[in-house]
Amino acid sequence: MKHSCPARISLVLAAALRISAAPAPLPDDVYLQEVGSSIASPLPLTAVAALDGEVVAGTAKGLVRLQGTNLVADPGLTNAILRLVTTPGALWAMTPQGLHRRTGSGWTLISDRPVTDVHPFRGGIMAAAGHELWQIRGDSLEPVSTNRSRFPITRIAVHNETLFVHGPGRLAPFASGVFGGLDAYTWPADQAWDWGTLPSTTTRDLLSQGSALYVATDRGLGVLRGMSLMTLGGAEGLPVTDTTCLAAGFTNDLWIGTSRGAIRRVDGAWDYFAGRRWLPGDSVRAIAVNGRRVFLATDGGLGIIEYQPYTLARKAAYYERHLEEWGQKRLGLVHKLEWDATLKEYVRRSVTTTAAIPATIWQPRHTGMP
Repeated sequence: MKHSCPARISLVLAAALRISAAPAPLPDDVYLQEVGSSIASPLPLTAVAALDGEVVAGTAKGLVRLQGTNLVADPGLTNAILRLVTTPGALWAMTPQGLHRRTGSGWTLISDRPVTDVHPFRGGIMAAAGHELWQIRGDSLEPVSTNRSRFPITRIAVHNETLFVHGPGRLAPFASGVFGGLDAYTWPADQAWDWGTLPSTTTRDLLSQGSALYVATDRGLGVLRGMSLMTLGGAEGLPVTDTTCLAAGFTNDLWIGTSRGAIRRVDGAWDYFAGRRWLPGDSVRAIAVNGRRVFLATDGGLGIIEYQPYTLARKAAYYERHLEEWGQKRLGLVHKLEWDATLKEYVRRSVTTTAAIPATIWQPRHTGMP
């Protein structure tokens, strides 16, 4: 049976009206949303650690403790803090005066040697000082190496059940009380790889994660897998190559501190956090992860990035509330706030509908409401 042209048009319009009148809501799945906050500090932070819900940071004048939204002085240590490390049940502080340990409310001086790192290994705690490795037994250090490392040790890592030591531009295994091993020609060798090279001899940190051993340098990351050393740099998507520190995240993610912000690498993607939106200072000196909260010690204070369960509806409600509270809805448009360095305040200087229009268009598809 044939239809006239007007009849056909009526059928099409009716079908279109039925579709547009009752759009099927799209699923609004839960995802983790980054929420950032910053706490300024009059002194640059040199280290940060989190243990049993407590967060402490180091400065040139001792420890500070996170209390609410403030950093308060901790009278436990007033020496310059070079590094903070946590092990199960203990907090370790490295200062120019030696190694300190806190297992309860007080600090104990373990050694007056200039310890640079501590790390759990096979049920004990290893410490690096100068060119030697030591095991911490009780409140003292006992030597475990039969020879001296060819370089000063700055970091320790356990990778594939092997202990590795790191120094400026160097990386070597430690086994059976000896640094290094033998190469293919049975010559003594302390280099941990056979193929590849470090991006730079200016190396700063070491971290084992999964099948990779990462080395932070000022020209990107060195990545050791097996006996092959590769580079993760700008060509591979690394936003800033001047890396300063490393930390393991909470979901197989890697956190990278740099001289210009922090980077999170997860599932091959790069997330970059920089500027006052995320950090009180550009240079990230240390990173600590506690649950879904990431603490970043910077030259301007403490940055905190928390991952909270969100939906698009919750995020839309947040922005609606924000726009109302900040008075950014005027004349039917959304006004953008920009910082005026002269007036030292936020001012309305431009009008944008880039984000508002798509959000309004997609709202019925996600909520089923016009």
